[in-house]
Amino acid sequence: MTSGPGGTAQPGTPSLLRAINDRAALELLLERGPLSRSQLGTLTGLSKPTASQLLSRLESAGLVVPVGTTAGRPGPGAQLYEINPEAGFVAGLDVNASRIRLAVADITGTTVAEHRVATPGRQATGSIERVREAVDVAAAAAGLSRQQLRQVVIGTPGALDSGTGKLRYAPHLPGWHSPGCWRSSPRASASRWPWRTT
Repeated sequence: MTSGPGGTAQPGTPSLLRAINDRAALELLLERGPLSRSQLGTLTGLSKPTASQLLSRLESAGLVVPVGTTAGRPGPGAQLYEINPEAGFVAGLDVNASRIRLAVADITGTTVAEHRVATPGRQATGSIERVREAVDVAAAAAGLSRQQLRQVVIGTPGALDSGTGKLRYAPHLPGWHSPGCWRSSPRASASRWPWRTT
C-alpha cells in the first residue's frame, strides 16, 4: 500500500512493487553476498517464481551476474547470483587548499583506484581543470573513461549556496567562489558529468 492524496491508502502499482522488490533484493545481495533464487525468495518473503522473475529482470539489466553454484548438498547445486560490480562506477573527491584526494569505486563500494594531487600555493586559475584532470587520471587507473562514471561527488570545506551556485565560507579555495564555476571551464560543456558538491 502507498499513501495517496489526503493520506488515504492505495494499492501499489505493479511497477512500484517490482521496484521495491528489486531494491530489497539488491540490498540483500550487497549485504550478504552471493545468494540463490531460493535464498533470495526466503529472505524477501517472495515466492520462488517471483524471485526467479526478479533475478531475471536484474540480470537482464546487468545489475546481477551468476557466480557459481551451491555445494555440499545432494543433487545439483543452485545457481548463485551477486551484484555485478561493473554495473556502475562513481568518484569521490576531497578537496582542500593543499591537495585533491580522489577515489573511484564500483557499485559495491569497492575502491578500484585512488589518486592524489598536491595543490599547495596554486593560483585560482585552472583549479577546476586540475579537478577534471585528477578525475581523468583516477578513472584511467581503474581502466575507465570519465564517461563511465555515473556520479562524481566533491567534498569541500565551506557551504555551497544552491541559490547562487557559489561556494561560501571557503576563502582557502581560490577560484571556487564564482557562480557556476563548473560551467566556466572550457571543457565543461563537453563533459556532461553528473557533478554533486557536498
